Amino acid sequence: MRGKLSNHVKIAVLSGLSFMLLFLPHIPIFPPAPFLTYDFSDIPALIGGFALGPLSGMAVVALKNFLVLLHSFDPPHLIGMPMNVLAGCTMVGISSWYYWKKKSLRSALAGLVWGTLAMAAAMIPANYLIFDIFMEIMHIEPSFSAAFYVFAFAVPFNLLKGFLSSLLAFMLYKRVASVLK
Repeated sequence: MRGKLSNHVKIAVLSGLSFMLLFLPHIPIFPPAPFLTYDFSDIPALIGGFALGPLSGMAVVALKNFLVLLHSFDPPHLIGMPMNVLAGCTMVGISSWYYWKKKSLRSALAGLVWGTLAMAAAMIPANYLIFDIFMEIMHIEPSFSAAFYVFAFAVPFNLLKGFLSSLLAFMLYKRVASVLK
């Protein structure tokens, strides 16, 4: 029982940290689409997934988004939060699952690559389906099609986002892993 409670506390702490990281300024990392911004909130989920397992990492993503809805419900969150859960859970789930199959430096790196690719792939149909709603929420009059948006903006952005989150989580993991185990 103690181990289970300890894991729940760690998930809660990582979720809270992830939620707080959302309040840092979001960084426009993809110049062709400055409205697509990067935040650091998936890093605690990746670290949690590597330290505690894939389901724990995905729980961090889900709880972070639940906290966002509790903190400031806004109608655009009805679109953004499910998209964030899909992207985050895909990346964290695949990355940490791959790592947990055989815990090694090589599997960690491979997991982060596969997680990034899986997240970018999962977001293709999701971005395509919400394109019109997203453009309306962002008050952008599109001069391009949904397919162009997805492949020219969303896919490169998601790959870059996955790469940055992977790099930062990889650099931080060893420094904080002992606290989480």
